[in-house]
Amino acid sequence: MATSRRFEGSDNADKALLEEDACVPNDTARQKLRKKNRYQYRYGNGKFVCEQLLLKANRRNELNVTILRLPDVIGPNDNIGSFLELQTDLIQRRSINSKTMSPNGTISLVFVSDVAQAIVLVSTCKSMSYVNGEIFHVTMDERISFKDLVLETSAVLGLELPKLNLNEENELVTVDCGAIDNSKIKSRLKFVPTSLREALEITCAWYASPRNRLHTKCLAQSTDSSSSSSDSDSDPGSDSDSDSDSGSDSDSGTDPDSSNDRKSLSDPT
Repeated sequence: MATSRRFEGSDNADKALLEEDACVPNDTARQKLRKKNRYQYRYGNGKFVCEQLLLKANRRNELNVTILRLPDVIGPNDNIGSFLELQTDLIQRRSINSKTMSPNGTISLVFVSDVAQAIVLVSTCKSMSYVNGEIFHVTMDERISFKDLVLETSAVLGLELPKLNLNEENELVTVDCGAIDNSKIKSRLKFVPTSLREALEITCAWYASPRNRLHTKCLAQSTDSSSSSSDSDSDPGSDSDSDSDSGSDSDSGTDPDSSNDRKSLSDPT
């Protein structure tokens, strides 16, 4: 599950969020996000409602449930194309919008292979009591600003310092509740996260291939098409659902209108 766009209810705003920290978008943030990006609103809101239903069923002993909450994911085979867009902008020397709405200016990321690692650790855990009914944050150790992410990516690509626009909000970070803490999954399941530098090196190298860039563009276009086609569907949960009493790190979601919200992806070459 992921969290997006201004939150309320956390007593841990100046530190990395723990699994028990409430992280629910307030009414103002929810309305703004719905207008800005309907796809992201519906997507995240659907995950939020799903988490609540699953945890309630677990408390009634109807099924075993483990929740993995993720920040933004980077790595090969991205189906959104946001990191490819960032890499393209850096190579073509475009100005990078670097403002985020994270309450303390920091964000978390997770490498795609580490998501798979977490799923395997939960699935193969010998003691069900270690994972049943539990929530785990799956993230890198590094807690950085988006500006630092841009500078680090530029360094990996061997480029000069990019032009940064600190007054305009970027579109790459959708999970901007602030950094999240991964100590629980590391201590309980021996999760070993990939470092930010290694993740960026692998991701940038993967996108160096024209075939991989084309693959990501096709995935992103497919995501846009499927999102737009379901635009007339009802929301997966009402606003009242999103205000339920959860300590969720779950996206405030959006509705499928993202084809109008994302820039077209251009080839870095």
